[in-house]
Amino acid sequence: MAIQLTPRAASLLPKWAVVDNVPDGIRALAVYAAKRPGLDFRDYCRGWQDKDGRAAYFREARAISDQLADVREALAAAYAQGVTDADLIECSRGERLTLGADLSIDYTVGQYWPTEYRAAVARLADYAARVAKNRTRVALGVAA
Repeated sequence: MAIQLTPRAASLLPKWAVVDNVPDGIRALAVYAAKRPGLDFRDYCRGWQDKDGRAAYFREARAISDQLADVREALAAAYAQGVTDADLIECSRGERLTLGADLSIDYTVGQYWPTEYRAAVARLADYAARVAKNRTRVALGVAA
């Protein structure tokens, strides 16, 4: 059964991808990255009069939104390189973001989940894309 994509998660996949052919592991990463970060304004400032706090809040919000571009790029690379669910599961071992055999995602927070979960998705997808690319090169007998 294919993991259902929300419109926001589907927007993270490459436009040229055949959505029905996207592996469930990549779909799961897209769904996870598409989650809203849930920043709490109160974590940053005491009120609207707190200029520094407001600036910090909006700076973090922009950075989190900008991370979506990294996720899009990494998921496109993973799809293009033919990353499989098994690749993602294997590459996630020992990392903060791990995929279980059922493609469930478990994330161990470092400092603050809203600022790091999308970067973790991009790192895992990039790593899996490199692994798949190397596997293809070896299969073709191309020197690394």
